[in-house]
Amino acid sequence: MEKILALLLTFILFGCTSYGSKIDRNYATSIEKGVTTEAEVVRQMGPPTSMGLGGEGLKTLSYMHVASQFKASTFIPIVGLFAGGADTQTTMLIITIDQETGIVKNWTYNQSDSEVNTGLTAN
Repeated sequence: MEKILALLLTFILFGCTSYGSKIDRNYATSIEKGVTTEAEVVRQMGPPTSMGLGGEGLKTLSYMHVASQFKASTFIPIVGLFAGGADTQTTMLIITIDQETGIVKNWTYNQSDSEVNTGLTAN
């Protein structure tokens, strides 16, 4: 019984993991080029995951959220060696700001789903 509880606790603690803050798709699609300011974006989204500067007077704010859900088979002794892994969803919002005016010049929203295999069958 103790082993089952320990396994269940491990699954609960390590069953999923995430990085970054969730990105609201509705907010992302409401950003208006030439109207929305950098201050408005940061007020709504919080500090960016990363920031970059371009040679043409542009600033890039990048927001990223990664969420992984481990497959249950990962935690089964021996089976996990062959069939373990995780399903991962990545969401990114990249916003280009005119440094001179502080106004959004462009933005891109991307979402992708992927499967990561671990163990002896992983490529």
